[in-house]
Parts: sequence; structure tokens; C-alpha cells
Amino acid sequence: MPIRSFKDKRAEAIWNLEQVKSVSTDLQRQALKKPRMLNNSKTLNDLKIPPSNHLEKLLGDRKNFYSIRVNIQWRIVFKFDDGDFYDVEFIDYH
Repeated sequence: MPIRSFKDKRAEAIWNLEQVKSVSTDLQRQALKKPRMLNNSKTLNDLKIPPSNHLEKLLGDRKNFYSIRVNIQWRIVFKFDDGDFYDVEFIDYH
């Protein structure tokens, strides 16, 4: 399932292995694993493994989005449609 679009520049920069000044190198390294998981997934349910991803369908103004955890504070948020990932963003959840 390929990533079709990014919603924010940080997520796209991390995906392209570019340094993001506002994000530590260690956090960028952690964060890069998650879009790779999206890109390598065959189904949305593949993201339930490892359980530490905490795949969640979001509610409210993000009702068409899902998230997986990078760590306690940061998430990768995305839309999933017809087998592809859209509007991928890297957000501070708290």
C-alpha cells in the first residue's frame, strides 16, 4: 500500500531522509519506521502489528483518519482509502 500524499512538510521530510531542525535525530529515526510500515502494508490490519503501534480510527473532525504511535507524544496520522495512504502527517498529539 503506497503512500500517495503527505499533509505536512515534516512527515515528507522525514520520509525523504531530510533533517528536520525541530525534531531530534532519535525521534526522526523512530518516526521513519512508521511510514515505512504504511508503505509495506498489504492491509490496514497489518498496522496492528506490532501492538505498540496502537492503530486507532480517529473521531470528530478527523473521523476519516487513522493514527499509529511513534511514541507517547508523537503520532503518524493518515487517511486510508482504496488500499492507499493519503495526507500522512507527523503530529505532536499532546
